[in-house]
Amino acid sequence: MDSLDPYNREVPPEQIPSCVRFCRKSADDRLLTVTVDPNTDFPDGIPIDQLKEWINSLGCHDWFLHEEAIRRCGREARHLESPRQYTVAEKRDCRIVVEVSSDRLRAWVRVSPAFGGESLTETAFREALNGSEVRFGIHEELVREILEKGECERTLIAEGVSPVTGEPAVFERLVLESNHKGAPQEREDGTVDYKDLGLFVSVAVGTPLLRHIPAGPGKPGTGVDGSLLPAMPGSDRPLRAGPGTRLSADDPDVVVAARVGQPSFDDNWVRVDPTIEVDGVNPSTGNLIFEGNVIVRGAVEPGFTVKAGHDLMILDTVEGANLSAGRNIVLLTGVYGRNQSEIIAKGNIEARFLSDCTVQCEGNIEVNDLIAHCDIECEGSVLAGASGGKGWIMGGRVRAKREVHARILGSVSESATMIEVAAAGQGLKAQKAATDEAVNQTRIQIDTIERMLQVEDVTEAFEERYAFFCAQLEEQIREQKEIEKRLADLNAACIRAEQVHHGVTLRIGDTLRTFTETTADVLLRPVAAQTGKDKKEKHRDAI
Repeated sequence: MDSLDPYNREVPPEQIPSCVRFCRKSADDRLLTVTVDPNTDFPDGIPIDQLKEWINSLGCHDWFLHEEAIRRCGREARHLESPRQYTVAEKRDCRIVVEVSSDRLRAWVRVSPAFGGESLTETAFREALNGSEVRFGIHEELVREILEKGECERTLIAEGVSPVTGEPAVFERLVLESNHKGAPQEREDGTVDYKDLGLFVSVAVGTPLLRHIPAGPGKPGTGVDGSLLPAMPGSDRPLRAGPGTRLSADDPDVVVAARVGQPSFDDNWVRVDPTIEVDGVNPSTGNLIFEGNVIVRGAVEPGFTVKAGHDLMILDTVEGANLSAGRNIVLLTGVYGRNQSEIIAKGNIEARFLSDCTVQCEGNIEVNDLIAHCDIECEGSVLAGASGGKGWIMGGRVRAKREVHARILGSVSESATMIEVAAAGQGLKAQKAATDEAVNQTRIQIDTIERMLQVEDVTEAFEERYAFFCAQLEEQIREQKEIEKRLADLNAACIRAEQVHHGVTLRIGDTLRTFTETTADVLLRPVAAQTGKDKKEKHRDAI
């Protein structure tokens, strides 16, 4: 044991056995040691509570105790062969740790309490913040709470103001579509002009088409150190003049038409396409394939193909021919398919009748009079007679995602007729429950790993495991949203008919129903979409 001096003073051994000697060490008496000589006073070791009582009696009751050293001292005291010293207590001042994010937008503070040393003061707290250059966005209410408690775990103590990214560039369309698009235009004398369906917007040379509104500059922010954080301008793209257009001589941010025709827009780009018109499709023309809009004034004869990159309008009948359009198809009469016609549209289809043909439509199908013995796949709704006409669907199969609405389904001759709506929704509820559970489990894994990352040094393999779960969660959430969208489509689905004949089979979601007698006023919905009124109506069935 060192001799007594101002920096190594013996503690008076009142009521402490002579074989146990306490001593305060270090320049400012911050360490308390105990030296135990070989003895026979403690054959079972020194009780831990006894050691702590001696420490408290020496005025160190509020010091930080080195519990492991105390336990080791008590345990080893019974079989010492030479004196042994243990550091059992330490006087500690309050400790303040400030952490600032790399983007200077957030600052955290952690305060460890004092153990016999200097307690937390506002002056020390402010000096710690200032020493880490935290001067802006300080949460004063949290400062007061921390000063009252004298300690805190990692706490967000200051937040800067994030810079605001400028608004992205906007491309304003200067030519509007017709307000009667897809419908015949009524003349002043009450007659209907079937040539003017409003499907095509015609522009003259020099007509302004598209205006570029530049991106905004954004707004700078302020870091927790008070520094200015520069703003990011909004995303911008150049204005592009496509075929049939040019930049305006008066304003380089405006595109104008360079020829007469129909404008076609795509974000920052516009073109003007001429429309092709023919009297008919027959051996004198061959197949007609055109990237723009097509108008056929006469008939389309058997065996030919008409393909339009945009809209297709046919004023006369189609017999045994194939039709395809990148947008909408309008048939002022209809199609006699002869079980040879295939009709494909990425938009809507309008016709007076469809017979013995295959139809694939990504929009809605609207037929006035008759759909007979067709095989139809529709991503939207199939509407028969919604705008007038017989509204009759008989024979074949009709599949739609959203709705099938007809006046009559089937026929008195009991033609086999299959109507399916939201068939892809089968089993979706179970899929959603499974996906929700998978998302919850993955989030639990991520939360567990994040807690471990905060308190432990981890291996590269552990970090890879964290990245794997994050990627898995992203994929599961994407799948979850897709299922929710499909469920929303299922809940909005319905089949409506004023009359359903014997031999008609209806499927909506998971449920299949075949009618064995003629039934009036049928409305079928998924269970989740039913209303109280639906359940009480006499002639309506809710699935």
